Amino acid sequence: MRIFFQLFDRTNSILRFLVELITAVAFLFFSSSFLWADFQKGLMFSKRNDYQNAIREWKPLSDEGHQGAQYHLGWIYENGIGLKKNLVEAERLYKLSASQGNVKAQANLGLMYLKGEGIKRDLREAVRWIKRSAESGYPKSQYALGLIYTRGLGVKQNKKEALKWYKLSIGSGYNPCPNRSGFNKI
Repeated sequence: MRIFFQLFDRTNSILRFLVELITAVAFLFFSSSFLWADFQKGLMFSKRNDYQNAIREWKPLSDEGHQGAQYHLGWIYENGIGLKKNLVEAERLYKLSASQGNVKAQANLGLMYLKGEGIKRDLREAVRWIKRSAESGYPKSQYALGLIYTRGLGVKQNKKEALKWYKLSIGSGYNPCPNRSGFNKI
């Protein structure tokens, strides 16, 4: 009889665990679906140049850690569209998004460090973030990294490394200089 109760307790614990697990998974699924819907609403508003409503949709998502919302709000703060330009806030939001793997946030953060506009210029950080984005396959960062190696900005000048990144950029379909015949032959 004692074995029966031990077995019953173990089975009951397993069932309780499974119910809690299923509940947690369902919660995550449904809450992420709602977050995705709000993010999409923000995109719809921004495509209509209705940045006030886009900000309204993205702000709570950004506060919850949504990397897409953080990137887009960073861009809005960087460019001062729909609200006052704030490069410190743009940097903060880009960092949050970039740390989660958003390649556009990594690229923009790197360019902010490269330019040093509104934040301290830091070539090491610029190269770090742009390279991270380029290595993830973002063509604009690949091109920017080519320029960085061509000019020796924060790295030792290296034409061979620059050419590698230019080729990757063009191979991905990004060519900011279509009328330069030499660039097209790379």
